[in-house]
Amino acid sequence: MDSQTMTSPTCLSPPPQESDPLLLKPVDWLIDLLSIHLNFISHFFSAISSTFYAFLSIVLECFHSTNAAQHKAEETAHQELEAISRAPFAVVEGGGLFAKKLVFGCLGATYVCLILVLLLVFAVLLGVGFVNLWVEEPVVVKKNLHFDYT
Repeated sequence: MDSQTMTSPTCLSPPPQESDPLLLKPVDWLIDLLSIHLNFISHFFSAISSTFYAFLSIVLECFHSTNAAQHKAEETAHQELEAISRAPFAVVEGGGLFAKKLVFGCLGATYVCLILVLLLVFAVLLGVGFVNLWVEEPVVVKKNLHFDYT
């Protein structure tokens, strides 16, 4: 034989085997399984953290807008107090008219409530009286009953 043919790597190496895609090695299965689990865990934590971040952003935005609104309300109240202190006496007198209307409104509501309670009491007394007139005495039977179960 020729020396070139003996030392040639193509002659000494076995022919390449085609791997069947359905018959994977257990190590490949384990690697695929671990990668799927790690992928699931990373997506889970990213979903949880993004949800927490969105919730935290909403809460902080609410606090920020509430704080800004409170600051604006305090500013407006201060301006209104200054305007009231500079207002003439006739404008302040209008507050007394409002209080007078408020007191008369409360008295009217109390009067209507009193009338409705009196109507309720009258309806209950009238209803009980008519029921007592219409209801007869219950029938009482003093005989022994014998059932034949045969």
